[in-house]
Amino acid sequence: MKRTVSSDSRSWTSTGTQMKTIETQTWIIIAAVVALGLAVIGAWLYTRRRQSHKLQERFGPEYERTVSDLGSRTKGEYPLSPAVEIITRPTESL
Repeated sequence: MKRTVSSDSRSWTSTGTQMKTIETQTWIIIAAVVALGLAVIGAWLYTRRRQSHKLQERFGPEYERTVSDLGSRTKGEYPLSPAVEIITRPTESL
């Protein structure tokens, strides 16, 4: 025989239906957070790969030499990236 209990405008049976609902909601939230995290990581990887490809097209052999000389793609791409170019460009005198 199932007994219904009411508290704080929530009702559940003595067999734990409310507990299963909370567990289900928790798993849904966890799955959504994991999916969002994977989407963010995927977008970041895609952006990095696209930037690397653009730098390779723009600098050609210089890109390969710089990456090889500095030992990693991250270190090699830094001096070639447009952001560094903008930061290091001398400003005009007024």
